[in-house]
Amino acid sequence: MLCSIVLCFSIIPLNKICFAQEAGTIFIRADGSIDPPTAPISTINSITFTFTSDIFNNSIVIERDNIVVDGVGFTLQGESAAGSNGIDLTRRTNVTIENIVISCARGISLADSSGNSISGNSIAPNYGNGIYLSNSSGNSISGNNITANYGSGIFLEYYSSNNTISENNIANNTFIGIKIMPNSNDNKIYHNNFMNNTINASASGINVWDDGSKGNYWSDYSLKYPNAIEIDDSGVWNIPYTISPSDADHYPLISQYVIPEFPTFLVLPLFMIATLLAIAIYKRRILTRARARAL
Repeated sequence: MLCSIVLCFSIIPLNKICFAQEAGTIFIRADGSIDPPTAPISTINSITFTFTSDIFNNSIVIERDNIVVDGVGFTLQGESAAGSNGIDLTRRTNVTIENIVISCARGISLADSSGNSISGNSIAPNYGNGIYLSNSSGNSISGNNITANYGSGIFLEYYSSNNTISENNIANNTFIGIKIMPNSNDNKIYHNNFMNNTINASASGINVWDDGSKGNYWSDYSLKYPNAIEIDDSGVWNIPYTISPSDADHYPLISQYVIPEFPTFLVLPLFMIATLLAIAIYKRRILTRARARAL
């Protein structure tokens, strides 16, 4: 009972209870300024930019390299019109996007970008693709929940190569969990959970789908390979999961890869809520017993 209550309260962490603010398109300019200056994003060093409330209407356009954009659990909800991006990372390098709940037409768009990190976000639901890469290489996508998008969870095209996609939950996307177009090669995709997407994966290039000993979890594996068996208690199936004639997960996982359920920014609020509830329940029990003895 206590755990259920705690999980319910965790939807609204203690340090996130506030009124959502509306904002139009927000720019983080090349000089580190925020435009408009009234946008609910703060910075003290022009390196780390932190949400101070939920953001509604349109997108964030990032024009500065070598920064961190930390949503600390707040929501970015943009327009649903085709072509609208939640976060636009065009021609950017070494930008980290983390801890944001993103729901727009397209969640995060990278074009001609490299060396960026997308981690710890909840990208759901978006009306197009959750994360879109075009001519973008050397980026890291890890630890995200990419679910219930109406396009693909992750879409790579136009020479998007040498990206690392790991430890993500990619589930219930209407089109494809991950789609990799021709000329996008040498991407590393491992330790992800591909679950209940209409098509879990589609690839036309040559990519790597495991780390040399463990690959990804595929919800449709048993249907495709009903005669597969485990290899020596390794947690890995003996038949590779084929994605295309040139791409296969050679070490498909029998069980889902364990990804932390809650981002780090929820740990303290959850602990505080659990402690307060435990104290309240304990006091109530003492009071009830005292009343019973009085009768």
